[in-house]
Amino acid sequence: TWINMREEPFIYINDVPFVIRDADHPFQNIKAFIGVDSGRLESIEDNLARDIRNEAASNGGLIVIHVEDEKGGLVPSLVAAGSVRTPRELFEAFGCESASDPLVVLYRRVPVSSFQFQFANEEFMDQFVEMLRDLPQSSAVVVSCGMGIGRVTVGMIICYMIRAFGKRVVVNQTSGGIDA
Repeated sequence: TWINMREEPFIYINDVPFVIRDADHPFQNIKAFIGVDSGRLESIEDNLARDIRNEAASNGGLIVIHVEDEKGGLVPSLVAAGSVRTPRELFEAFGCESASDPLVVLYRRVPVSSFQFQFANEEFMDQFVEMLRDLPQSSAVVVSCGMGIGRVTVGMIICYMIRAFGKRVVVNQTSGGIDA
């Protein structure tokens, strides 16, 4: 199971991830996405991918992206948009969610803000418990986000607790924490 915790829309262009940024603050996440749910986030990514494909079709297959130079600045670059995919489309290209596939891998999106950890939020905890409690103990779980620091660490700890304590894990309705 791949649990994607990134709380901002991103697109893979030629299998390289790109995110939306404010031109005035290109190295900061856009705070408008704080609290977005997974359905809305994936809808934004679908629209973004469509817009990029349309732009490429109108410009001979080329689009403008911005890449970081060796001095830490941004430089506009023209690239051929050979493939433009959302994270879900990239995942589905592997064909891993088919029940007939011997290697069944599931994709789940649990957007969590890097600005404000809301791990005491019961809904967040419930999502992890529901996703993982019925998985076989032998199945692998990959947790990712934009930076791989705080959200991933907490997500991995929750995964470990659910695996270690099995079906006995419940979210404590009073404290919002996990009881085993």
